[in-house]
Amino acid sequence: MVVQDNGKVRDRLQVPADNSEDANVALALSREPMAKILAGKSPRKVIYVPQKLLNIVPLRCLPLGNRFRGYRARLRCQQI
Repeated sequence: MVVQDNGKVRDRLQVPADNSEDANVALALSREPMAKILAGKSPRKVIYVPQKLLNIVPLRCLPLGNRFRGYRARLRCQQI
């Protein structure tokens, strides 16, 4: 099974055919490539195709533009 971060291949896993989605997600999140990318944060979205693909979209902050500065920008970053 391929593990992706925003559509980019980061890892490959050999998993049993009867593994559940939760078990596969937990296994992928515990491995080093995804642990580095997530850095202790929870994923924003997980896309799972059984026995083929696991795409993890991490929580990322939006770039600060003119509209989002200061306190509101920090709140927005945490809520995404």
